[in-house]
Amino acid sequence: MNTLLVLAIVVAVLLLLVVTRERRRANDLRRGGFTIVRGRRQGVVFTVDHGRRELDLTALAWLLWRYRHHLAPLYCGLLLWLAGLTAYHGLDRTPAVSLIAGCALACSGWAWLRLNRGIERAYAVIVLAEAAGWLVTAHVLGPTDPNVVRLLVIGALIAAVPWWAHRRVRSQVRVERAIAAWPTVAESVGLAGSKLVNVVVSTWGWTGRLVLKGGQTIRDVHKVLRGIESGLRLPIGSVRAEPWHDRADVVVVRVVESDPHALPVVWPATEATTVAARLPIGLYDDGQICDLPLYDADTGTHHALVAGTNGSGKSGLLNLAAAHAASAPDAVLWGIDLKGGIELRPWSPVGDWLATTGEQAAAMLTVLRRIIDARGQAATQRVWQANGDHPVIVVLIDEAAELPRTATDDLDSIARRGRALGVQLTLATQYPTADAVGSTQVRAQLRTRAGFRFQRSTEAAAVLSRASGIDPATIRKNRPGCCYIEAAGAERPALVRCYWITDEHVAGVAQVHQDSQPVLDPVSVLAAGPEYAQRHRGRQQHRDHGGRHRKLDNVEAQRALRAALIATDDQGSTVEELCASCDRRKSWIYRQLETLDAESLVERTGRHGRYRATQALIEQGDSP
Repeated sequence: MNTLLVLAIVVAVLLLLVVTRERRRANDLRRGGFTIVRGRRQGVVFTVDHGRRELDLTALAWLLWRYRHHLAPLYCGLLLWLAGLTAYHGLDRTPAVSLIAGCALACSGWAWLRLNRGIERAYAVIVLAEAAGWLVTAHVLGPTDPNVVRLLVIGALIAAVPWWAHRRVRSQVRVERAIAAWPTVAESVGLAGSKLVNVVVSTWGWTGRLVLKGGQTIRDVHKVLRGIESGLRLPIGSVRAEPWHDRADVVVVRVVESDPHALPVVWPATEATTVAARLPIGLYDDGQICDLPLYDADTGTHHALVAGTNGSGKSGLLNLAAAHAASAPDAVLWGIDLKGGIELRPWSPVGDWLATTGEQAAAMLTVLRRIIDARGQAATQRVWQANGDHPVIVVLIDEAAELPRTATDDLDSIARRGRALGVQLTLATQYPTADAVGSTQVRAQLRTRAGFRFQRSTEAAAVLSRASGIDPATIRKNRPGCCYIEAAGAERPALVRCYWITDEHVAGVAQVHQDSQPVLDPVSVLAAGPEYAQRHRGRQQHRDHGGRHRKLDNVEAQRALRAALIATDDQGSTVEELCASCDRRKSWIYRQLETLDAESLVERTGRHGRYRATQALIEQGDSP
């Protein structure tokens, strides 16, 4: 029984330390002007009665609950001892051993399915095996035997060390400190009277609800986010605020400690069973999936605007939309790529029409307007019902600002009437002025918005609502593919990192679905006329020995890239020119340039966005 006495002394010392800490915190808050009321706690501080020194049972129970994560190993040890005592006095040996083994196996299976990290699974299985072994020993020798109790105490302390060092427990401790400091932080940033409640620790950090004082809204919180980060000693940009859907005086505060956007998120290669399925584009900063609508049978198509500065990741979102349309059995993919086809040409095996020049783009939009006229005259329902015989036409337009002015009227008509007649538009541009997207009427019809990084905060006003309080100009430059989304069913003002879809993904989708693409309905084909029959499909520039078109493999593309860099003049070549020379997309070109730059084989010229070979590459030649 000496071991039990030692254990009781340890628990008493821990509780004494906790009580002393809480009394000191309460006294500090009193001196700072905060009111301490008996029987309840304001913020997170347990209450005492006007300086009385005794601690009531309510406060003690609250302390035991508050520090449950710290004391969990002791609680489990106590429960295990009680279970051993019950089994010793209530069960015979054979049923007891069978019950213990069955429970241990069941709990091990549950932990194996519940936990997703190997180290956590191993810890759970080892602890359960130790607990089962101790229960069997206690049933044989008795749970009050000094050696058995000593074994339990030693085992609990050994198991407690990894528990206390675990990241989730440490995160919980940081959260409790943040909650305790909130009254002081709130007063310093101008949110005095607010309360931080319902805090939950997640994989990426923690989330809680901030109940504001009457008259305060989420706009007041957005103004002081940097001050909150300073008060809670958090990294810049780690605190995010979102509106609570039920009340204007409640804000969801999200603290991201482990950023899921730190590394590219590889596309999970999801395929669309129908164009009406929502398009998953990436992950929010809390790990939740963000998806967008392209079409639904009740309201029609959803036009989209994708905007951001050069290199911010707009083309990646276009490729995700192309993959969605290519795999859907009730969608036809059309593309306008006014960068010579470097982004959308890889989709040519599954694309129905690709325009790479201004003249081709104007012809496509004219045909599309005629198709809308014909579909409207033949329609028997108010919204186009997509199926394999009557597909939705998904039109992706990259660099919309380069569209010829003569196409503005057609684009305006398509944006206004295409929603109900099975035509979906997605426009990508660097700066979405009225001229860049055709007109203000066109921009007003693009209800789904994706705002990537901008150079200035004022540029984002043309894309995203000011009421959301988000600013794409604050997106880090080393986060390509990150954006803010405004769309039906995706109204959260939270940062999203789009999936990274590689050239191998594009080639795989094109190969799988190139023989299963639907064709336009007869009404649309008849309205399209000879321009559609003579349409350009974006064929590759390289041919095999039989004269057939083929794509360069990686070694050939690397040689072509080096040859293009060597052959360029002192002005250098743009990324678009390098893409055309080696039949690859910009993402591949950027990775190759980064590798060559690390080996001092390529350099930037004085002009922005141009590259040329160094003397080392010229001497090395085009062999990779």
